[in-house]
Amino acid sequence: MRRQLSSRFRAFTVLAVLAGTIVGGFAAAQPAAAGHNAESAAWISQRYTDSLDAHASKVPDLEIPLGAWLDADGKHHMSRVYATYDLSGFADKKIFTASLSAHEQEATDCADRKVEVWITPPATDPTWADPPAERTLVGTIGGSQICPGWFSMDITTAAQLALKAGQTKLGVELRVPADSEGDSKLGRWLNAQYGLQLRVDDNNLPEVPTQLYAGGHPCANQAPFPYLPNRQPTLAASFKDANPDDTLTGSFVIWPIDSPDERTTINTTGYIRSGWVSAVTVPAGVVSDGGTYGWQSRLNDGTDTSDWSQTCYFSVDATPPASPPQVTSSNYPEDSYVDGGTPAHFTFTTNATDVIGYQYSWNNYPGVDCLISYGDYGVPTASDPLKAPDVVPADGLGGSATVDLSPPWAGPNRLYVRSIDRACNASPTAEYDIMVRDTSP
Repeated sequence: MRRQLSSRFRAFTVLAVLAGTIVGGFAAAQPAAAGHNAESAAWISQRYTDSLDAHASKVPDLEIPLGAWLDADGKHHMSRVYATYDLSGFADKKIFTASLSAHEQEATDCADRKVEVWITPPATDPTWADPPAERTLVGTIGGSQICPGWFSMDITTAAQLALKAGQTKLGVELRVPADSEGDSKLGRWLNAQYGLQLRVDDNNLPEVPTQLYAGGHPCANQAPFPYLPNRQPTLAASFKDANPDDTLTGSFVIWPIDSPDERTTINTTGYIRSGWVSAVTVPAGVVSDGGTYGWQSRLNDGTDTSDWSQTCYFSVDATPPASPPQVTSSNYPEDSYVDGGTPAHFTFTTNATDVIGYQYSWNNYPGVDCLISYGDYGVPTASDPLKAPDVVPADGLGGSATVDLSPPWAGPNRLYVRSIDRACNASPTAEYDIMVRDTSP
């Protein structure tokens, strides 16, 4: 398109690249702050227009003309530069800065540099005859000591407003001001390989926690709520953040449902791995036996904080059934000799109103498995006592249960039985002794 650059201009270009100077009061894009992302917005289109080819949308080759210039035949041209960027990748992110930058490859007059930066509608094929409308003048880039060089313009507000309005594209125009656009002494040429870069410093917002657990039970927002057996239960959530270098802190807030203003905040300590479950222990004195509590969680990545999660609920039952269950048998009377070979028919009853089942064991004390196990990514699961071995469910809350059991051997046998309530508390153990006659051949 034009003559080759002189060695003087090439030297200035190298110096400008090394210096990374500030041009017209606007600095070149700086590295992102810790915990932020430094990204380049993708081009949808990058074009320039030519007044002598008014209906063509020009694709840059080695250089991008800007302002007035003369071709090899001495013909006068005027050009403007346009770029349209894809902002869809920033829709769910917080934008801190957005900086438009370009690299001058040659400039006719360095002292009187004036380049306007405009926001326009997105345009993929702008022409001189049909340019996109100039909506907002962001600013004017002026002269600098080093020329040709780098220049940039802060267009953060424009990018933020576009994203806030739900727009996924942003159009930008560079031009020489109208009153001097035809002056070829003020024309310049940009490096086409670098083009118009839009550098964005952003942050992926931490995700709202969705996997929530109280004492190993999944979040419950409708009754019946899970009953937890201790006054210092664990609250847990799966925390996720897309920035791998962010330092994450999870927060939990808990309150009595009848006193929602009595909120206690508990923060995680130690390292949180994104995508994994992290937990806190509710401090002593926050929950009381018999109370019902609401709780939520959120995540902070050192820069931003997610919204609060949905509200979950649980109740506290730290009191086990006070008395052992009653054990009766219709065919194996207690402390009596009975011929073996026939299963014993037992009935278990309780005076407690919250019993859900009974655990039994021949000749040794039973142990109720009410632990929390941990699966992939640290997901906790509270064990179901009704699925433990040698447990029979009650026929209703606080109800009775029947079961047929065979004594394991002839002679004295003792059946141990205890009731289990809905918080997995175990009652004292009942003992039922029988004597089995040996009926073997």
